[in-house]
Amino acid sequence: MWRGSPMSIDYPTLTGRLSLDLENGQILSVDPGAARLLGVLSLQGLLRFATLDFRTLSGRGLLFDRIAGSGTIENGVGTIQDFELKSPQIIASMTGSANLLRETQDLDVRVVPRINATTTSVAAASSTPCSALARWPRSFCSPTSFPGYSRSTTASPEAGPTRRSAKWRTIRRNSQRTRTAPIRPSRAERLRQPGRAAPRKRSMQEAPAPFRVAAIQTVTGTSLDANLARADALIAEAARGGAELVLLPEYFCMMGQREADKIAIREPDGDGPVQRFLADAAKRHGIWLVGGTLPMWCGDDARVYNSSLAFDPRGERVARYDKIHLFGFTRGAESYDESRTILAGGTPVSFEAPCGRVAMSVCYDLRFPELYRGLAGNDGANLILMPAAFTYTTGQAHWEILLRARAIENQCYVLAAAQGGKHENGRRTWGHSMLVDPWGEVMAVLPEGEGVVSGIIDPARLAEVRQNLPALRHRVL
Repeated sequence: MWRGSPMSIDYPTLTGRLSLDLENGQILSVDPGAARLLGVLSLQGLLRFATLDFRTLSGRGLLFDRIAGSGTIENGVGTIQDFELKSPQIIASMTGSANLLRETQDLDVRVVPRINATTTSVAAASSTPCSALARWPRSFCSPTSFPGYSRSTTASPEAGPTRRSAKWRTIRRNSQRTRTAPIRPSRAERLRQPGRAAPRKRSMQEAPAPFRVAAIQTVTGTSLDANLARADALIAEAARGGAELVLLPEYFCMMGQREADKIAIREPDGDGPVQRFLADAAKRHGIWLVGGTLPMWCGDDARVYNSSLAFDPRGERVARYDKIHLFGFTRGAESYDESRTILAGGTPVSFEAPCGRVAMSVCYDLRFPELYRGLAGNDGANLILMPAAFTYTTGQAHWEILLRARAIENQCYVLAAAQGGKHENGRRTWGHSMLVDPWGEVMAVLPEGEGVVSGIIDPARLAEVRQNLPALRHRVL
């Protein structure tokens, strides 16, 4: 059972048993609706528009003698007990577990070619990431790694722009034996390998390469040291998954019992424990790291700037943005007024990264589209960052709608890192950290609790959307 529709599953409540027993059949493809229910294998990384087309293996699709198995799901954690697939080409078995909420998995997959299989059939079957006995991190099981993964090629205004077929990684092996797929080292580890040349500085005129980003979701408490320790662990998790840019949420370093508590930990520009933590983490993991927000000194002793800081892979700060729009809300007993303890910034900020221009913003800024129009310039930003701590009330009503609207109207990706849960100070935040693509599709989302959401900034997708619907060039005001 689950709350919501099959198109919007509440993973923390997903509980039940699964069983499957099919004989002598043929699978041509799995449509997007059914693909959502294959979460035990694909997790939330499988995009909402995904179609699994097995006809890319052969014109007849996936022929099978038998598919059988069973498993359980309890509160979003799935266990596969005895799955087996027998086809004319291969015999495959799988056991393991997958946490749908945290988007992590630990699967043992064994694929053995059948003796009478043709070389072509075996090669096609073994081009999947399941072609070896392996335990792999989630980055090996991204949506573009699945066999036959393709996207809609309908080019109508209603269906959206055409999308190119995705590529997937092949794990090669000798047909007589299996081997363990290697765990991909972090970017920092790859840069430290002997004989590895220093990364070439990218010219801003070059087309950016696909670029993995990650948003971290926390439930920040009142202890600065504990909050930084937890953030450090989640940053490491994102880096291990291949993220090259990591975004922390607003107030990641502390949410005090009182709004004024942030004044006690405010830092001068350029120095302080939180700034040193961010610089060290960026350098240690070799990533671009954007520290949600932290309290910084201002000219008013009773207030702070709520500042978002960006660091490059060398640990050097490349941008600082002071939150411009300050949240105020009152409904019944629920009331917020950030202007009491925060001084508003006045300057929009963006910076250049390997994925192109990145626009910075924080939480309440999301409701002011003119900020992003000003940041976009003639060509538009490729990525909008949105660290936030939306309340449960306002987030439930508006969060996803606003994120998708900003992505659609600016034809860019939006990466949102949120606070998500019940905090020590009694406040409840909405969560739902996510990555949204330029067409407004939600690529990945984490509803509640701590964790990491990641996905790819695809320059081909950006160019495609902007070419098919050149709204940025059509502006007249």
